[in-house]
Amino acid sequence: MIGESFLSEALSEALSEALSEAGSEAGSEAGGASGRKTVVLVLMPFKSLQNDILLPRHLTTWQWLFEDATYSPIARFPEHELGGYTNAVTKEKLNWREVKAAAIYISTALVKRYGLKEQDTVALFSQNTIWYPVAMHATTRVGGKVSGASPAYNVEEMTYALQKGEAKFLMTHPNSMEVAVAAAKNAGIPKERIFLLEGELSGYTTIKDLIEMGKKEAEQVPYWSIPKGKTNGDVCGACKSPITPSDLRRVLAVLPAFHITGLVHALHLPALINAEVIMLPAFTMKAMLDTVVEYQLRELLLVPPILIRMVRDPIVDQYDLSHLRRFSSGAAPLSEEIIQLLKQKFPQTGFKQGYGMTESCSCITTHPPWLYDYKYAHAVGTICASTTVKIMKEDGTEAGVGEPGEILAKGPQVVMGYLNNEKASKETFDGEGYLHTGDQGAIDEDGIITITDRIKELIKVKGIGVAPAELEDCLLGHPKVEDVAVLSIPDEYSGEVPKAYVVPQASQLPGSQELGRELIAYVRQQKVRYKAVKEIEFIDAIPKSASGKILRRVLRDKSRSGEGQGTVVREERASLQLSVSSQHTRARSPYNSPDPHTLTLALRATLRKMTAFQIDIVSDTVCPWCYVGNNRLEKAIQTHQASHPHDTFTTTWHPYYLNPDAPRSIDKQAYYERKFGPQRTAVMQGHLARLGKQVGIAFAFGGKTGNTRDSHRLIELGRRKGEGVQTRVVKELFESYFEANEDITTLEVLVARGVRAGLDETEVREWMEDGKGGPEVDKEVAEAQHKFITGVPNFTINGTYEVQGAEEPAAFLQVFGEVKDMMPGTKTGGDNVC
Repeated sequence: MIGESFLSEALSEALSEALSEAGSEAGSEAGGASGRKTVVLVLMPFKSLQNDILLPRHLTTWQWLFEDATYSPIARFPEHELGGYTNAVTKEKLNWREVKAAAIYISTALVKRYGLKEQDTVALFSQNTIWYPVAMHATTRVGGKVSGASPAYNVEEMTYALQKGEAKFLMTHPNSMEVAVAAAKNAGIPKERIFLLEGELSGYTTIKDLIEMGKKEAEQVPYWSIPKGKTNGDVCGACKSPITPSDLRRVLAVLPAFHITGLVHALHLPALINAEVIMLPAFTMKAMLDTVVEYQLRELLLVPPILIRMVRDPIVDQYDLSHLRRFSSGAAPLSEEIIQLLKQKFPQTGFKQGYGMTESCSCITTHPPWLYDYKYAHAVGTICASTTVKIMKEDGTEAGVGEPGEILAKGPQVVMGYLNNEKASKETFDGEGYLHTGDQGAIDEDGIITITDRIKELIKVKGIGVAPAELEDCLLGHPKVEDVAVLSIPDEYSGEVPKAYVVPQASQLPGSQELGRELIAYVRQQKVRYKAVKEIEFIDAIPKSASGKILRRVLRDKSRSGEGQGTVVREERASLQLSVSSQHTRARSPYNSPDPHTLTLALRATLRKMTAFQIDIVSDTVCPWCYVGNNRLEKAIQTHQASHPHDTFTTTWHPYYLNPDAPRSIDKQAYYERKFGPQRTAVMQGHLARLGKQVGIAFAFGGKTGNTRDSHRLIELGRRKGEGVQTRVVKELFESYFEANEDITTLEVLVARGVRAGLDETEVREWMEDGKGGPEVDKEVAEAQHKFITGVPNFTINGTYEVQGAEEPAAFLQVFGEVKDMMPGTKTGGDNVC
């Protein structure tokens, strides 16, 4: 169970006075620190500059929030002043008294009708909804445990979460029902123990049904209390926020409720300070900004990916955000470049951030009010109240002021360990109760801590540590970069070298070799030689957790497996150079072969024999990049065959429809404008129009599309006919959708396009009306999802050479050239015949 302590106004005033005497000056909302005296820290381990919190050790979170006369807002405020949870879209609202009543009824129904017992786990698998915290409070009220799970989980991931958390009950949302039901079956949770937090589905009990059941019971189940001889420290962690600003009366819950940041700062803290929680069911920039303006929110707790969009997304300029006073960041580092852009764009605001992890129930450090200034934004603030920090050097000794090392933290907010995993608990929590964070940082003489990097993520270049965060900050400062992640890759000479995964700005050509070289040169100019990025890979999105942390493991796994690789640009090295001697050919090769002579002869002999090119294309018929890529491929083949007329090319399509849950037919223009906003949509369409013009495509924007399962059934018919019919079907569908503005989910359009591709009209109509080819198409979808395939085109040549994105025709020619003639500029002593 998790909760927050509450400071009375008197205690807050006493704290401010104590800090003032220590030389700190509580600044303005934006954070003033002029005249602040230095507080020299000499004692180790390091203590908080704030007074310890008077934690109520005898209370559970339920008693804390809803029963105790000292802490509960229900006891401290009249009905009309009570905050609560509000759905930002539907406006459905529950104040704290209504939350308490609903939770009592739900917990009673779960215990009496469904057999919920003390220590049973209830899994919550849902997008944000005001009923999520109600279900959570209902569970903990009667001594149950809550396990939150990301609504993005697939069946396998959700099954693991249910089994690992030993869940006996599952509460979910209609949008997650398909995964929830399958995972529950795998985990042995019966259908009658699956409940809906919102909406209705035949055969399933809703949370409102549970409320009605609870109301009908003669007596409500009493709330669970801490056993005699125990404190809440023995049965739960305790979170705290002793420096929450007094003007925080409305909280935007845009971060997911299952994550520790949402769990603490949106589901618990607001009850203690009697704030109203404005819950956003699903994030879009437009929905968030509409909500911010409608409720005139003064402080926004966001994660770095959203803060980056706050300064770079043109939709932000359509809103008057002059009422904003603070940005609060957490969960992942924010680059210095973005910090400065925030300051420039929102000069009336201050900035604060918290540092912590799930294991610390949110914060270990945070910015107090007197440090709400952008000049402190690079740091993570001072140590939270009741918390002690050690900084351990590599030699195992404690670091002093200004000395870097691993941060260790101890306090009432630190969890007791990992569930049923003693080994992992011992590795992370030492005998003194300190949490080993795995983060490297240092504390200055003012008590401010700065995080330098994750120790385990340091790149060792010739034995010298290079922080990925430093290079990420550097690249984010480049105007053509939208997002970036830096990892290490092995190198025979240096041990490890940095590689950057880059998402370019929408205005840039994805996978541009020129941009890759520009970024490599940019880092080389900004950083010392050993920190130079040796490789750039362009990808569609940086994989991140719901809280915004870069999922480097996902990138590493994809790199090892070879799946989903984007266009790669490497630091330019000397090309393969050959010279002829009287005895043999010698080579200086970038392949680091121990025997360059053998390598050269083998490479030349093998590649000269290749005259047949098998091209496998992975694509989606409603992906504009696939259409562009296909046209570029055709032009590259024509160019190559002009100089190599005897070479042959065989193309095999592997098309997928990637959204089986999409509506059958939707207005695509309206869909994109809802998803990206009118301005961003216009920019994207302009970019596509320019690309199309280069390869002979007259992109039209409008028409309808949706679930393209039927389109891909037609492609399956073409595949069975052979002799290039499938390729013609795919091209017809591309043209129908992108140039003719036709709805390729309708029968008549599909029949007409099938006929144009050379199929018999009667056969096509019969095939489509009888639903033939469906199982094959569904199997492809499952395969695509398993392989994390997206709509980006992927061209594999002769099973080895890959080109992705395909916006650069030279990329194809380069591959054909390497396969056919080794490398550009190779001299072969006169025997370079085709």
